[in-house]
Amino acid sequence: MNENRLIKYDPELNTIPLRKFTPAEMNLLFGIISEVQGKKDSVVTLTFEQLKDLSNYKPTANKRFIDDLYSTYSKLLSLRFGRMSKTGLTREMFVLFNKFKIIAENTKTPHVDLRVQEEAIPILNELSKWVRFNYSDFIKLNSSYSKTMFRLLKQYRTTGYVYYDKENFYELLDIPKSYIKNQANLDNRVINPILEELSPIFKGLNIYKRKSKHRGRAIIGFEFTFKPERKDVEDIKRNNEQMLKDRMFNLINNNSLSYKQKRKAAIKAFNDFSADDYQELEDKGELPIWAKIPEDKKLTKPLENNSTSDKTPKNKVTEEEKTRVFDLWTQIFGMNGFKYASKQLIDLINMYPTELISEQIQQYTAFAGDNFSVTMVIDLLKNSLHHAYTKELEERKSESIVEEQTELSEVEKLKQKIAELEAKVNSKPKEVRGLFDDADLKKSEKKITDNLDKMTGKNPQDFEQTDLF
Repeated sequence: MNENRLIKYDPELNTIPLRKFTPAEMNLLFGIISEVQGKKDSVVTLTFEQLKDLSNYKPTANKRFIDDLYSTYSKLLSLRFGRMSKTGLTREMFVLFNKFKIIAENTKTPHVDLRVQEEAIPILNELSKWVRFNYSDFIKLNSSYSKTMFRLLKQYRTTGYVYYDKENFYELLDIPKSYIKNQANLDNRVINPILEELSPIFKGLNIYKRKSKHRGRAIIGFEFTFKPERKDVEDIKRNNEQMLKDRMFNLINNNSLSYKQKRKAAIKAFNDFSADDYQELEDKGELPIWAKIPEDKKLTKPLENNSTSDKTPKNKVTEEEKTRVFDLWTQIFGMNGFKYASKQLIDLINMYPTELISEQIQQYTAFAGDNFSVTMVIDLLKNSLHHAYTKELEERKSESIVEEQTELSEVEKLKQKIAELEAKVNSKPKEVRGLFDDADLKKSEKKITDNLDKMTGKNPQDFEQTDLF
């Protein structure tokens, strides 16, 4: 029932922290929201069975379910929505629902009657702008932090970038002070679960901690990047097998996760979308190749934004190359904010090849427009250049190693031929052994030795001499 259920609401709802909501309560809340869409302020009746199905609710006892419904609505009452006039002289506050009645006795069908508050109708109905996502994706997430971050990232699904200063991030996710004070707790309880659960959904998801340039390098914010979705992409599910393959591909190709994290996320994703069990198929040797997690590659450090590392050597560039980059930028983005952009581009030109910069700039053509954010595009460019350049260096290093190994193997072959010649000479009687008395053997050894000199760059004297006589 939930596979093709689409949730849509005004982005204002994302600005309200769901304080102390458990994952089950979040499921109930957004299940209810999906049902009241389009109903305006009319009373909506939802049976317990409908609500349980909507929220993927596991416990079956009605008493426990009633307690969870009551707890959800109690927390909803603590959420205050509000509006203010431009002058600030007119203000109002309201809650989402003005009726929430649980009826579980003297009735054959236990149910809930609820009604959207009139002032809240624009948040859930008649939307001019909205956040949208598939409800099935939402309820499969285990962590409340992952659920919140999933909704927040879906607000930026067509841009692939969002930055939160630390205060806003901590408030929106309702992160305890004990986690904020302890960096290990923040990573283990908040950041890592978000990465593990959302990497299969958001292609190329990375989380960077922005740090102050001052002494102590304190965290000042969190930057999220991922591959933007097309505006016309459907949130409705395709068949489960294709969806699972897409998620495994996103997971395997995410360099922010370790092998252990990928494997944990792969097992969950596989078991969510498949009737088979990941571990059982793996034990039997029947796991599909597209679901296998390759052993660790070199892990890039995901949690700090070091895109302008001082270790990167400066490039010597001509004015012509610099002009080419500037021309490409203005051709795509115009002159809006060019003063800031040009300073940033000069720094990048001194660090990275201009061809690579031009290639990366063209990736962000979709962001061009009247109201595009120059700082956002520059930040994205810095990030993508860092990863693209690192990848290029690794590929060059791999190619160099292969060439070196090939060259060494050829040297070994030549040495083997010389050894064979020596053995051939030593097998003859002493009176006919003289290698240099045999014109053919002498010519062969000279040819091999010359080739060896060319490949190694060494003189014959540098090699250990062997007494052939």
